[in-house]
Amino acid sequence: MTQAADEQDGPAVGPDVLKDVTEARAAIRARRALVERRGPADAAVRDRQAEVRDAEAALRSARAHVGRLESWGPAGLLARVRGNRAARLAAARERLRAAEHEVDAAGSWVVAALRERAAIDADLHGTYDAEERLEEALRRAEDRVLDADSAAPSDVASELATIREDRAEVQAEHAAVESARRTAERAARALDTVVRRLLTVTNTPTHDTWPSSGAQSTMRKHVEVQRAGELMREAGPTLQRLQGELRRCRGGVVGQMGTLELDGTVMTGLVDGLLDTSSTDVVLGRRALAAHRQVGALRDDVRRCTNLLTSRSRELDVRLAALAARREELLFP
Repeated sequence: MTQAADEQDGPAVGPDVLKDVTEARAAIRARRALVERRGPADAAVRDRQAEVRDAEAALRSARAHVGRLESWGPAGLLARVRGNRAARLAAARERLRAAEHEVDAAGSWVVAALRERAAIDADLHGTYDAEERLEEALRRAEDRVLDADSAAPSDVASELATIREDRAEVQAEHAAVESARRTAERAARALDTVVRRLLTVTNTPTHDTWPSSGAQSTMRKHVEVQRAGELMREAGPTLQRLQGELRRCRGGVVGQMGTLELDGTVMTGLVDGLLDTSSTDVVLGRRALAAHRQVGALRDDVRRCTNLLTSRSRELDVRLAALAARREELLFP
């Protein structure tokens, strides 16, 4: 929408709502400009702080050099023997004064950079709810158009009503998809940790005898397997939650997943087999390798699920943006 479009009155909207919409849009534009400034301001603070650290290091070196020349240590004695101690000490003190000045200047630069960043943050805080204010104003405009006593054309009101229903439906699906996506990311990270732990077990040398290195190998494997079992148990509830959230997702996300199995009993069975303390070193290694393959395959499935959910979320974002744009066109032609 252009600035001129902002100043036009829509169908039965009213000047008060139009004023709120215009102010909210101005706040959103200001917020975007502030966000663009925030990154460079933060980088400037880091650069100035690095300059302070460098200046302080130079100051410490200059002080140490003056101290060595003033003392009766090797540097001071050598300067006295050569007869140039006074000149060298004067030069060192001059460098010390210059280093002190650099520290003071760098400190003032840091303060200035911090003040600039704080000013940006304060302005950002004043616009944090700009999107919510715009949505609230647009909702009031929409309510006035959809009111039974509104003088708005019937085709405009009908299309707005359809858009409101579509937006509610898409927003509900978007919320479900985003929730499932976050759960899938947590599940993938948990499974990846289990896979790495099991890989440690499978990479440990295998011995078929108990004494000496065989005993150490088996004990190491049992420790790693014990931890892998704990991690697998922790991942179980997350997988079950993901399975429930996927059922609530619409569209082709679940259909594209095919035969994704997230049954927690699979994980429980793997854990029970791994934690069998009577297992020999060879048997334990074989079980860990089998579990590594199975959990790795499940992790890959969950990652694929995450990618599908991410794609679906982007599609819904595009759909919501199109519906919002059409709603504004109808409210403010």
